[in-house]
Amino acid sequence: MNKKVLLLSCNTGEGHHSAALAVQEALLAQGAQAELADPLSFASESVRQNATELYNSMIRNAPKAFGVVYRLGEAVSSITKHSPIYIANSLYAENLLRYILENSFDAVVSTHLYGMEACTALRQRQKLPVPAYGVLTDYTAIPFFHETRLNGYFVPHRDLIAELTATGMDASLLHPTGIPVSPRFAQHMPKEQAREHLSLPAGKRIYLVMTGGVGCGNIAALCDGLLADDSSDFLALVLTGKNDKLREELTARYAGDHRVQAVPFTREVNLYMNASDVLITKPGGLSSTEAAAACIPMIHLITIPGCEEKNAAFYESHGMARKTTSLREAASLAVALAGDPAACEAMRKQQAEQINANSAQDIARFVLCANANDD
Repeated sequence: MNKKVLLLSCNTGEGHHSAALAVQEALLAQGAQAELADPLSFASESVRQNATELYNSMIRNAPKAFGVVYRLGEAVSSITKHSPIYIANSLYAENLLRYILENSFDAVVSTHLYGMEACTALRQRQKLPVPAYGVLTDYTAIPFFHETRLNGYFVPHRDLIAELTATGMDASLLHPTGIPVSPRFAQHMPKEQAREHLSLPAGKRIYLVMTGGVGCGNIAALCDGLLADDSSDFLALVLTGKNDKLREELTARYAGDHRVQAVPFTREVNLYMNASDVLITKPGGLSSTEAAAACIPMIHLITIPGCEEKNAAFYESHGMARKTTSLREAASLAVALAGDPAACEAMRKQQAEQINANSAQDIARFVLCANANDD
């Protein structure tokens, strides 16, 4: 009988959800059954909606406030036995357990802290009869991560083990598989072919600008910087995610200049990466891993204080990207990088060496084999 795995992720940002989908895809490819659920769906509907809307609104409109909340979480995490996050998620844990038992799941994998906390509550009560695993989707020890108690954790890189164990986590439970991404990011289409598929010009320099799943930042200032620093007939493609207002504003602003084009939400991000010369992106853990798997030279523009600062620092320290908090400097760095083939090649080499593009498959294999050994 095929193993059945429950994946838990929340709609608070695209990264957690994309990581869960990547693991689900890998599990299905390896012959398992895999179902994806939002842990907050086991709480009241109002709680789920409020949590999602608060997170997305804070990222769009008040990134500095998000940083304050993040740092407050770090402080609370270091001095309390059980955080408010743990307590809140423990309230619906019994509903989650009922669902696991009624549907005969063999294992649980959570890519979001909420699901990890709920599973921890069940394990603390000695009620969870199946193994539960957590997936860390940022290149740092996020607040409250260390207070979870699961059977194992899949973490982004071996160099994070020391940071995680310093918070009190058991090194034997930390598996440096990498952040799971869809295999399509590792399937590199030649640049010319990708451009033809996307109806993009073959001979131009192309900058790819990614604003995140919800859209953020003063992208117009960045585009103006590219226009000022690059005198060539380049093309800047701005992926505006689900932010229709931003897309409309950019389309109107650059209506007379073909060098800047806004691209609505797309599921062909990997092909846009293959088609482009340099990527300018916010340093989300998942999106950065996707880009590194695609091997595209990268500029990290830090817009949200907190874990994204640490993601950017990790990537720069490992030669996989350059970082800045300045829109103007991001444009200058991108133009300079695009004009330096040797630097681009060195960055692509580091990305290929440091990032496991097959992480999702490795995680799926681990969960299924560990579960089989427990039978």
